[in-house]
Amino acid sequence: MNKKGFTLIELLAVIVILAIIALIIVPVVSKIVDNARKETAKRSVENYIQAANNAAAISLIDKDRGIDIKEDYYILETGETDADLLKVDIKGERPKYSYLEFDVTARTVKTAKVCFGKYNFNYNNGKVESTNTDYCAGAKGFDASQISYTNEASTNNCDNVSCALDELYGKLH
Repeated sequence: MNKKGFTLIELLAVIVILAIIALIIVPVVSKIVDNARKETAKRSVENYIQAANNAAAISLIDKDRGIDIKEDYYILETGETDADLLKVDIKGERPKYSYLEFDVTARTVKTAKVCFGKYNFNYNNGKVESTNTDYCAGAKGFDASQISYTNEASTNNCDNVSCALDELYGKLH
């Protein structure tokens, strides 16, 4: 008699081998995905800092629209200066927490502490580095990532703060 099937032992051996391979591969793939998300958050912080620098520069032209840096030591922190932080025009997700310390003469962000998603970063003179400090814990009950601008009466279909400020500024003048 010629058998053309697998025995139960052979099937169990194949299943055990596949399970071992899965146990090895899943953590490796998970780490790769987490590293990619962390790098994405890091790039978001870099873009956010650039947007804050742009908002500070805009204030030289129009103090109503930009972040007006008027003191020797100027700090914006989520939960305390949300109106000014909303002038930082970015598309997509906002950080859950941000602490921005500006160089007053250069009108640029000198140092920052930012929580994007579940990742925390320090920014110091152009360099973003990951940190284990939990800045999201300092959010003071305010989650800036939940802010969005909606205005049903908008004539420009504004979907960001800058557009909304343009529309508002145009109606005031």
